[in-house]
Amino acid sequence: MRKWAIAVFIVLLVIACKTNLQRKPVRNVVLITIDTLRADHLGCYGYGRAQTPNLDQLSQQGATFWNATSVTPLTLPAHSSIMTGSYPLAHGVRDNGGYYLDNKWQTLAETMKASGFHTGGFISAFVLDRRWGIAQGFDEYFDHFELSKYKTVSMDSVQRRGDETLGKALAWLDKNKTSRFFTWIHFYDPHTPYDPPEPFRSQFQDKSWGLYDGEIAFVDNLVGRIRDFLSSNNLLSTTLVVITGDHGESLGEHQEAGHGFFIYDATTHVPLIVLDPGEKPVKISDQVRSIDLFPTIAEAAGVKIPSSVQGVSLLPLVRGGTLPQKLTAYSESYFARFHYGWSELKSLRTPDYKYIDAPEKELYRLSQDRSERNNLYDGDASHAKPFEAEITRLVSTSAAVETPKFVDEDSLNKLQALGYIGTYTAPLQSLNSGPLPDPKGKIRLYNLVKNSQGAAAEDKDDEAFKQIQQVLQEDPRILEAHIILGNLYSKKKDFVRARESYQNALKLNDKYAAAIFGLAKSYEDEENWDAAKAGFQRLTELDPHDSKAFFHLGEIALHEKKFDIAVTNFKHAVDLDPDQAGARNRLGACYLEMKDYDKALAEFQKALEQNPRIPNSHFNTALIFEADGKVNQAIQEYKKEAELFPETYAAYFNLSRIYRARGDLNEERNQLESCIKEKPDFGIAYLYLAKNLMDTNGDLDKAIELATKGIETTKDPEQLTFGHYLLADVYNRLGMAGKANNEVQLAKKLQTK
Repeated sequence: MRKWAIAVFIVLLVIACKTNLQRKPVRNVVLITIDTLRADHLGCYGYGRAQTPNLDQLSQQGATFWNATSVTPLTLPAHSSIMTGSYPLAHGVRDNGGYYLDNKWQTLAETMKASGFHTGGFISAFVLDRRWGIAQGFDEYFDHFELSKYKTVSMDSVQRRGDETLGKALAWLDKNKTSRFFTWIHFYDPHTPYDPPEPFRSQFQDKSWGLYDGEIAFVDNLVGRIRDFLSSNNLLSTTLVVITGDHGESLGEHQEAGHGFFIYDATTHVPLIVLDPGEKPVKISDQVRSIDLFPTIAEAAGVKIPSSVQGVSLLPLVRGGTLPQKLTAYSESYFARFHYGWSELKSLRTPDYKYIDAPEKELYRLSQDRSERNNLYDGDASHAKPFEAEITRLVSTSAAVETPKFVDEDSLNKLQALGYIGTYTAPLQSLNSGPLPDPKGKIRLYNLVKNSQGAAAEDKDDEAFKQIQQVLQEDPRILEAHIILGNLYSKKKDFVRARESYQNALKLNDKYAAAIFGLAKSYEDEENWDAAKAGFQRLTELDPHDSKAFFHLGEIALHEKKFDIAVTNFKHAVDLDPDQAGARNRLGACYLEMKDYDKALAEFQKALEQNPRIPNSHFNTALIFEADGKVNQAIQEYKKEAELFPETYAAYFNLSRIYRARGDLNEERNQLESCIKEKPDFGIAYLYLAKNLMDTNGDLDKAIELATKGIETTKDPEQLTFGHYLLADVYNRLGMAGKANNEVQLAKKLQTK
């Protein structure tokens, strides 16, 4: 009887568990990814100094995973894996920049949208801009980074504060709260530079790694605002909330500051909190992966999981059950290989052990060595064998990382002659051959490279030169070091040495985009248009998604007055990057030169909508109004340009001509004086100012001084002729007939040339 009762109880328990797992799907999903967030700097993961009350509360209410691992410590590849449920080995996005998530992959957003969800993505860093393919499936995607306002553009530098991103996200949620929605909100604040707003800066700045913790506290506050929105709109009971980090941050562990280089837990162990409505809180020690988020979200929402997904649903764990099998977590970083010519790193992790596949192999027992200091591989290599076999299996089934690009023989010879292709076989072998230096043995040089980059960014060029030259003396095969040296020489306008540095990088890897771009840009700066065009064209072949090369090809064609070619290239840049005001502005400049004023005005207006502070847009708009006889509107646009960019001397000069035509000689004089202040070598402005003094009975000696200065600073024959006649007129008025005659003769001599 007792056995029968136990059997009935077990059956009822199984039925109850199945019923629990098969209950009504959640109505909505909110996915929050917090960039550069390591798990052990949150209160709910045991960090005593944390101020993360909102994340801690959500952890107390939901499922908290103690062993969640990122696929890679790089933002774009990590998010590509979250959005596809697949490893970088499969989707092929191995680095930030230069890699694109192919549209053949069915993303989480596409899957949710196909099932009737409204989809919105709100991101805080350029590294996740739609151009990289990560926006697939979103009805609304808030990226909108206007690169022209940044002094330098890099994957790390272009970002926005989380409260700006959150404002856009909450507005979208409010608009879609009555529909089924899936939203992804990305916060970038814990990424360097650590610069939390007040009051978090004051609260944390005097503590070790305080500013990093301050950024986390700031984001925690934003997470609290999301929870409050869901609560106040009665959405918490119907919404799955998933919070995780894309990767962590090394705070000096293994001598690494930052992330991307190593794949120790400091940069791959991330928090994962899942709030499933109606479920009891649970702490989960099972090993899980970032690729498991896609199927977990899909199953919770009652959505079919695509066959391409490599991850598994964690919903059984969230709801108190178990998984059919234990998971191992794969991580990788090809950063050292792509940027430095050193070996890539690959790892497999369980809650107890971690194996790192490197030239010097590593094995750690995490349950006894969380800091990964005691390498057990030499003494326990047999324990690593299953890990090694699994990595071999994973890699053998992966897609190729590099795809050779065909270049015809004539183009190859030209590119090689110009230094775009190395003259000997590149020592960087294909990704499947030959040992390379172990990054562990290169960490000092890596840090020296990073220090040099930091010094250059702060305009400490002498310090940067010294450091990067030391690096190259010790290891001349470091690609990134040659690029930094080339950039430093370019900054000094020493283009010969700059080109030599870029060419040294191309000898190591003739497809290295940064070296090709630097070399092409140095040719462009020297007005060697043919060589510059060859380089930028090479970039369009290697990376047809990158708008920069098309932009520069447009600039060169515009300079050469090949307007049709310029239009084609600027249009291509705009098509690739519709939010970039700079390309639209230059496209408008082409139409202006072609006297197609309607198209020009349309482009300038779009550029100003995207970036009200885009240089020359107001100026160019004024040119159109002036050509169309709308003088008052032209005046207003010139004034706007001068107000935003006081250094735009041409705006003052053009205003002076309008006021001259109107007979307002006092205002003409004011504008000419402003023009000369901003452009002391603008000869024609001196000549017109001298004429103004003569026409207003001003100081004739001053007029002589101005006219003489104008003649000295202009090379234009017509302006010189005008200047000599102007001086002749002044001398005549002063009764100096001989000097006047000399000036007339000089003017006539110029006219006969």
